Amino acid sequence: MLAVIIHADPRALTPGDFRALMTQSTLHLSEVIAQLLADQGVRTAADAVAYLYAFPSFIAQALSWDAAEVKRGRETLCLQLRGVVDDDILHPPQQPPLSYGALDSDAPPPFRKSRW
Repeated sequence: MLAVIIHADPRALTPGDFRALMTQSTLHLSEVIAQLLADQGVRTAADAVAYLYAFPSFIAQALSWDAAEVKRGRETLCLQLRGVVDDDILHPPQQPPLSYGALDSDAPPPFRKSRW
């Protein structure tokens, strides 16, 4: 797929909406989010989506949004980029929960041989 470049537009940003508009091979975003992403080295639409998945709390803090608003904005952006950006980027696989080697507290203790 072609790299879709991000372009900043002077449109007002509203919570939960990145004000995205897709034209040809350019993704137009509100100046605020476009500059925030550019400051982090994000230049393409695929990189922007990956960054929104990887660092939602940073975006929320920088924009003074809730995490749910960032998630809603990301989901809307992913819908707009369907067919333009690879589906593996738009919908990354979920990681299994970490167990840290701990046992389930409701499970019976494992059988241990006595040393005596």
